[in-house]
Amino acid sequence: MNYRNWCEIDLGQIKQNYRLMKRRALKNQQIMAVVKANAYGHGSQEVSRALQEEGCDFFAVATLEEGVELRNVGIKGEILVLGYTPYCQLENLVRLNLSQTAYSMEYFEILSQVRLPIKIHLAFDTGMNRLGFNAGNGESSGYLLSLAKGLIIEGAFTHLSCADDEKSDWFTKNQIEKFKGIIKMLPNSVRYVHFANSSGYFRFNDGFSNLVRLGGCIYGLGNVGGIKPVLKWKSIIIMLKLIKKGDYVGYGLSFKADKDITVATVSCGYADGYSRGLSGVGKVVVKDKTAPIIGRICMDMLMVDVSGIDGIRLGEEVTLIGDKYTAKDMAKGLATIDYEITCNISQRVKRVYADKDESSRKNFKF
Repeated sequence: MNYRNWCEIDLGQIKQNYRLMKRRALKNQQIMAVVKANAYGHGSQEVSRALQEEGCDFFAVATLEEGVELRNVGIKGEILVLGYTPYCQLENLVRLNLSQTAYSMEYFEILSQVRLPIKIHLAFDTGMNRLGFNAGNGESSGYLLSLAKGLIIEGAFTHLSCADDEKSDWFTKNQIEKFKGIIKMLPNSVRYVHFANSSGYFRFNDGFSNLVRLGGCIYGLGNVGGIKPVLKWKSIIIMLKLIKKGDYVGYGLSFKADKDITVATVSCGYADGYSRGLSGVGKVVVKDKTAPIIGRICMDMLMVDVSGIDGIRLGEEVTLIGDKYTAKDMAKGLATIDYEITCNISQRVKRVYADKDESSRKNFKF
């Protein structure tokens, strides 16, 4: 592979994960594929096209710009903007047939003032206290509809804040019941009702909603069963060096060799999205064996101890995320989640797709 480091994305596995999720859907339920943040780092254009080929016709993004990007590459289904769209850009929602989330009285009034037929999904806060109208105010739904002024109220939703945590099931069930109470007050003209994210879909999907928002599970992330990760992150060794006992490696004298070792410098660093927090904690896989990161991770490089791994050469392929050291494993070393790991992979890291670019090294020249 003629890149300094790259991600291999298996679009076939994305389709398979989607099919597995589709089989779990109850009668009349549709899947909304969440492809915000560059499809969690996997490439929103390519992922969305693959899902569209598989029959997906509902997508969610975080920003207007992300919705524009999808329309520009031929995504024809429904697209919901989950976050804020500035007043001066609202007409583009109509022009591109995008739906917008309304999440507060102030923002709802802004949407109403432009007097455009903007498609709206009402977001209700059932306990997460991030965005959304207060679900505890039963009269708010009717009041909102009276203020619509040409807006098209297409959907209503809430977000479950801890559906993946069994210890908090009491809270999740309370969120769902609050949401159901709100929906009963809305007219039947509201077409889409949704509350289930990936974890909620597996654990709390009771058929009440006709739309489910799935992100992490499509990419093989999170703690849901039957799916497989679709991303592998790889790099190459650009230098090999024998160092003596007592020598130091990297910035700040942070690693001191307690014996003679072989150090490999790998062409990936924190500017590529490989967190500096993994210094002395993370590991890579070389020739099917794990090698620990030593010293501090640099902006464009990191160093690993490859002592005892025979046959390594310059240009040797290194797996940063794969079957033996997953995004979930990496996340544990940083006390975070695998979603953050893939989202943080920099745009300068080339994405290579299984149905476009073969990952062959036949013509590789170091």
